[in-house]
Amino acid sequence: MNFLDLAKLAVQTALLGEITPEMRVITVEAQDDRITIRVYHDQEASDDLEEDLDAAGTEVHALLPQATSVTIHIEHNAVPGPIQVVGWPVYARKGTGSFWAEDARAYGRE
Repeated sequence: MNFLDLAKLAVQTALLGEITPEMRVITVEAQDDRITIRVYHDQEASDDLEEDLDAAGTEVHALLPQATSVTIHIEHNAVPGPIQVVGWPVYARKGTGSFWAEDARAYGRE
């Protein structure tokens, strides 16, 4: 398994029990030994949400000790309709569409 596949699996595992109804899409990027998690959320992030996601990031690092950094970005997006996302989706709420723009070529989606 390559590093991206391991990162996607680690993020899905770390997020078990942490998904809230306000989360629309969660994506993962893995560049070299760095992991970036993007959470597209339809409300402003609460302190509790930030703490829960920080704990999930720590769990990702524990599952993949070869990762030198795990970064989490919370993107507020309350606009109905498709979301322009970056990275590989590991979660999408039912009824939420997503599309890729400039990263489509980098991930072979064109």
